[in-house]
Amino acid sequence: MAIVNVNFNKKQKMKVHLLKILLYSFLTFQSILLFSADRYWVGGTGNWSDKSHWSSVSGGAGGEAIPNATDNVIVDANSFTAINQTLTISGSVSCQNFNWLNTQKNPEFSGKSTAELNVLGSLSINDSYINSYLGTILFSGNTNNSIFLNQNINSNIIFSGNGKWNLLSPLNTSGNIKLVSGSLNSNNYTINANGFEGNGNNARVLDLGTSTVTVNSWMFGTTSNLVFNGAKSKIIVLGDWNTSLQRGNLFYGLLT
Repeated sequence: MAIVNVNFNKKQKMKVHLLKILLYSFLTFQSILLFSADRYWVGGTGNWSDKSHWSSVSGGAGGEAIPNATDNVIVDANSFTAINQTLTISGSVSCQNFNWLNTQKNPEFSGKSTAELNVLGSLSINDSYINSYLGTILFSGNTNNSIFLNQNINSNIIFSGNGKWNLLSPLNTSGNIKLVSGSLNSNNYTINANGFEGNGNNARVLDLGTSTVTVNSWMFGTTSNLVFNGAKSKIIVLGDWNTSLQRGNLFYGLLT
């Protein structure tokens, strides 16, 4: 009679499962590299949905395809032809990485509250610009990404992918932050927002390190499948604790 090693079979199955995950991640990354393109904003004032403002090179001729979820968007010194020109988002748009460099022309980034910018990769804004964008910023990627903002924003921010987002600067928004899924690492930077919500059942990680988080509301009442690292953080809730605070079963450093 053959003797079956149950533990060996379990280990083999686990190895096969891990190899499948690694293979899927590799193929996903390769497909992004294969089909992604750089899209540069050109021609000054215009709407994201106008292909005449998209070029394959910095300062080049417009007319390239409007960016999609696999394309990298770059705004740079050749994007605007005069000071105070505007890039407007209407409706929902997507890109892989969004990189707004120093334009030296004090442009405006505009969009109504109904607009949505879906970034599947990293977001970097490093310019002195007029921010009148009131729409949502959605992070829905599945890879390791970063966020750098050199000034305050006015957006609701939603993390809904299975990736990881690392702050490379303070995160200050007049809107709300919502962690639906994925991992957010503050890297010890300060966070200021109207509200911060992490309710739900999806797998998610919130690593606050030694950050100070100041909000009007803190909503973490349902914390299943949440990994929370806030033992050294400081969370300041400015709103009425009776209506604006859901602590959940979490271990806090300082909650005030």
